[in-house]
Amino acid sequence: MIRSAAFSGSCTAIQADHEQLHNLMTTLRFEASSVRNAGAWVAEKAGRVKLGFSSGEDAHLRLLQSLESLFLGITGKQILWRALRATRDASPILEQTDFDHLERRALEQLNRVETQLIEAARAAFRPA
Repeated sequence: MIRSAAFSGSCTAIQADHEQLHNLMTTLRFEASSVRNAGAWVAEKAGRVKLGFSSGEDAHLRLLQSLESLFLGITGKQILWRALRATRDASPILEQTDFDHLERRALEQLNRVETQLIEAARAAFRPA
């Protein structure tokens, strides 16, 4: 089933990405409440996956749903890094940020989550 060690690194990276975005938003003087909420949502999904679920009939399906949500959140983050990279000449602060690294890290997270998502789907839809 889910390997919690695989998500320890992902949770740490997701938190680091959230802090990076929060710092950018603060430095650029943007309202941070929506960023904080989005980051907290993704971190909460990652935490649920890391902790796992209790056994039961629908535990596999709940895990699959959480992994799907986490995958979507990371995808959004990856696209955000790409969009910010495209506008980096608008601000010296954006110019100093390594968006290539941040996008690569998001893609690595997506690969790890996708592997677990496929494994969870197999378990959830395994014939009884």
